[in-house]
Amino acid sequence: MPFGPLNDTPKPLAGRWIWGVLYRNFAHFVAESLGRLWALDAVQGDIDGILFTPRRPDSPLSLKSFQSDMFAAMGVNVPIKVLGKPRRVEQLIVPGQGFGLGAIVTGTPSFRRYHENNFGKEIAQDGGEKLYISRSKLSLEKGGLLGEKQIEEHLSAQGYEIFHPQHHSVRDQIARYKAAKQVIACEGSALHLTAFCGVTDQRVAVIARRKSSATGMITRHIEAFSGNKALVISHLKSIWERPDTPRGRLAMGEPEMGQIQTALVEDGFITSGTPWRELDPDDVQAVLNKRFKSVA
Repeated sequence: MPFGPLNDTPKPLAGRWIWGVLYRNFAHFVAESLGRLWALDAVQGDIDGILFTPRRPDSPLSLKSFQSDMFAAMGVNVPIKVLGKPRRVEQLIVPGQGFGLGAIVTGTPSFRRYHENNFGKEIAQDGGEKLYISRSKLSLEKGGLLGEKQIEEHLSAQGYEIFHPQHHSVRDQIARYKAAKQVIACEGSALHLTAFCGVTDQRVAVIARRKSSATGMITRHIEAFSGNKALVISHLKSIWERPDTPRGRLAMGEPEMGQIQTALVEDGFITSGTPWRELDPDDVQAVLNKRFKSVA
């Protein structure tokens, strides 16, 4: 956000500090607030910590638990300070953005080196080999995939654990993602954390819930950090958006169940079995409850 006028002389802050921007939302925090941490390995000499400017000026200055856990997983061992007012810093180090959305979603060499040397070193794998990363317990207003519970029932019968990442600590999520050899997921930000785990013998299938460039960025991140090309399953009968917002990430996708089953069978994620039934139009409308409109 734009800086307002300085009405008072900023108080001095002694020391050497690395600068960054802090997002409160999990998706943008993972994708955009971690990208300058490579400077912790690159800067010569001691530093006093990291200074974050809040993405929005009215944000709380304390870290959320997932932010603290993610910084720990990234190997950050210096103090973190979030500034609520302007300060005059003795020495401010401003690194380039080494990872983020768009062209740098594959990471710069400097960020990749830092990531490889530090990420999740103290977290051992823990969990089964088949994992489905779900959005079904998120609020409908956050967007998702209609009929996802039916997909979960089919995958559970095939030996997949149904995993709701928002109910687990970052440490637990990383442990599960490290252990899994086959991951199927409803497209979403949790896959960025899966990509950071960089499991080289892991296969990932992404079930698209919208038409968005974000899906491509997620799969590019997975491929760059693990060496594995993700399977993208984009079979949507309709996309339903909320009329009160233009944000496509809040849309609901109506999947073609049979096509999804076929894609998973053909790529070896599941075995063939009873055909997956298509969603009943009346059930779809009951869930949407006139809060969404069809756009595709």
